[in-house]
Amino acid sequence: MNDRGNEVIQTRDGGLAVIGSTESYAWHGGRDMWLIKTDADGLMQWDVVMGDTGDDLGSGIAQDADNALVAAGTTHYDESNWIYVVKFMEEFNPPVPSFSYAPPSPFYIHETIQFNASGTTPGGSGDDIVLYEWDFGDGASGAGMTAEHVYIKPGAYTVTLYATDTNGIRRETSQAVTALGLTMRWESTFGNGSDWFYDLAEGDGDNMLLCGINCISSSTCSVWAAKVNALGDTLWENVYPDTYSGRDAARKGILGHDNNYILAGFRDKGATGDTRDVRIIKLDASNGTKLWDKTYDLNSYDEAFDLKRVPSGGYIVAGAGSALSGAGNIDAWLIKTDENGDQEWSQTYSNTGDLPLRGVAVTPVDDGGYLIVCSQYDSFSAQPIISIKTDGSGVELWRHTISNETGSWSNCGSWVYQDPDSNFIIAGTLNDEYALITLDNDGDSHEATTWGTDYDRDYIADADFIPGGGYVMTGTQYDTVNDDDVYVVRTDSLGNVAWSITFGEPGIGGENGNAVAYLPDGSVVVLSTDYYDQVTRLTKFGPPALIKGDINGDSSVNLSDAVLGLQLLAGMGLPSPVDTRIDVNGDSRIGSEEVIYILQNISGTR
Repeated sequence: MNDRGNEVIQTRDGGLAVIGSTESYAWHGGRDMWLIKTDADGLMQWDVVMGDTGDDLGSGIAQDADNALVAAGTTHYDESNWIYVVKFMEEFNPPVPSFSYAPPSPFYIHETIQFNASGTTPGGSGDDIVLYEWDFGDGASGAGMTAEHVYIKPGAYTVTLYATDTNGIRRETSQAVTALGLTMRWESTFGNGSDWFYDLAEGDGDNMLLCGINCISSSTCSVWAAKVNALGDTLWENVYPDTYSGRDAARKGILGHDNNYILAGFRDKGATGDTRDVRIIKLDASNGTKLWDKTYDLNSYDEAFDLKRVPSGGYIVAGAGSALSGAGNIDAWLIKTDENGDQEWSQTYSNTGDLPLRGVAVTPVDDGGYLIVCSQYDSFSAQPIISIKTDGSGVELWRHTISNETGSWSNCGSWVYQDPDSNFIIAGTLNDEYALITLDNDGDSHEATTWGTDYDRDYIADADFIPGGGYVMTGTQYDTVNDDDVYVVRTDSLGNVAWSITFGEPGIGGENGNAVAYLPDGSVVVLSTDYYDQVTRLTKFGPPALIKGDINGDSSVNLSDAVLGLQLLAGMGLPSPVDTRIDVNGDSRIGSEEVIYILQNISGTR
């Protein structure tokens, strides 16, 4: 990049010396002087880059009577230009960069790849490697003898290591790697046509909570919850009826502050005229036993759509409440509870023109307040997305409205999160397309990244933040051939799509993604409803499970693994980093227990 040669001379050994400047190696900043020494055929023998934070240019080159090369040029220092002259030793011996990585290629996206440049050697006696730089081939870079990187998009990449020694000589080496897309690991189904799970909650080790509605008739339904393990097997399952014989459901479930589960939804009081109340239930995570059950009544038609932990304690609930009788007089509603579910305060927020307003998503804010994302209706329609910022007591501070374009069919914000820069990230649908919206923390402006098909039923129902940056989302994709399919997408922090998956039966409608979670091992779990087959599906996508004891990564435990384990125990080292996730006893290292485990597997005694 912007590399220039200013002079070339023939050296007494028949080769060439070229002096110029470069920005390609300009880790100092600006342009740097670049001296290149070649053999008689023009093949580089060594090069050296020198400079400081300003522009340092190489102008002339000569060889003195002792065969040393002498370079001259200008340097910008202390706000002035200076002339410099540098005499180089007769010959530089360049460093020899080398690196290894694990797990081996091809690996899977979302896996942490460990790179190690400890095999790099300096060129001359007494020289050291002073700088390791990495180019991972996907626009990301790193520094240090060891580095980690996660690829988020399937494809082939070239990884390049740059090693610089104490003389300023820089060399590079590259290896091609391949990142594979996630594959379906397993799928579990639940329900029989009258039972549906709406949400999932992770964080309880490898286990997950599912929550929704269980019906014994069209008018009698109870809150339904189940705990499943890392393979989707049910650990416990319970229903939680209310004293009224109505339709009760949990729309949202989370892991509480004490690692038990909190569910939020509604209870339906049937023919009493006071139709619904917000209902919050706390469950013992170990067995599903109900610990407490609280209801909140604003007027006649109240329900909860979202629930979050508050960092200072307690929980914040977003939903809708009827300020007056009837389902048409709806205000957005925030309820703050303590750890025991007792209400500390509540606030309602009205729309303009007597239009309804529902709080569909909420997040605590780093200043102690809250942001609630609202829609007019509880279904996708031509409506604005309204975000309301409150203080710690729920008092409205500002609101931001994102209007729908004329002719668009659907707008809705379904999920909200405050990012590390204190901006608000809203996932949903904007003008009939999938959308990731960034709203600044003052509510003054927003930017949106949108994508989708040519049809008007593409929407995002849920999202999850990925540590290190980016989001995974699920919803529905519609087309005239496949009808409704479950849609899963991974984006970077700006909403640029890294990959997407759709699944469902061709030509069959009613397959919708409801909830999604990104797991620590890089897997993605999707909860979806299949109204055609009358089941809820829990599907896990990820890399194949690692085999304990498989040190060399060949998907089996064999003699080679035993040899590598013994080498590690003897301190002999290995030619490549070891992925310590294959350890046996969970101490993130390969030790004697792993070697014994491998030998027992080989001998058939285990």
